[in-house]
Amino acid sequence: MTLDPGLQLALDACNGNESALARAAGVKQVTVWHWINTGKGRIPAERVPAIARSLGLPIERLRADLFGQHLNNAPGGISERNALAGAFDPFFHGSEIRDVK
Repeated sequence: MTLDPGLQLALDACNGNESALARAAGVKQVTVWHWINTGKGRIPAERVPAIARSLGLPIERLRADLFGQHLNNAPGGISERNALAGAFDPFFHGSEIRDVK
């Protein structure tokens, strides 16, 4: 199975360690194993904000299909992708997710 590029990026940031990625996502290691070995091989949307924050990765690189570049700037000064991150993560308090280029 080919992994989604976002999941591969997160795994690479953890040196391939499923347990480290699980800690970043707030899940058990077996859950990360399921992401890798079953289904679509990608990070579930509700886990993206926590992983982005924990690993310092841009949210749009973890799930470009949901948080792609077209979401960068929304009216009102807050980027829409950060507004979406707040919808998925009850602990997200509006601080910007950093961009890495």
